Amino acid sequence: MSVAEAIESKVRDALPVAHLELENESHRHNVPANSETHFKLVLVSDAFQGQMPVRRHQAVYQALAEEMNVEMGDAFAAV
Repeated sequence: MSVAEAIESKVRDALPVAHLELENESHRHNVPANSETHFKLVLVSDAFQGQMPVRRHQAVYQALAEEMNVEMGDAFAAV
């Protein structure tokens, strides 16, 4: 399973997803070709209703705790 597939799967398992866009932005960074180290995540979820942005980020980071602690470069998710 690719990093992108793992991110999408874990987010979908952790939160009710109304809309999800995941873009690999690794090519914009100084990493080897075909890397999966930097991502942009756009996520719409009913679970975020009434929550401040920091709480939304925390929910995503919790779902992706393993990916956020990769030793050879972090997989970044921006919500």
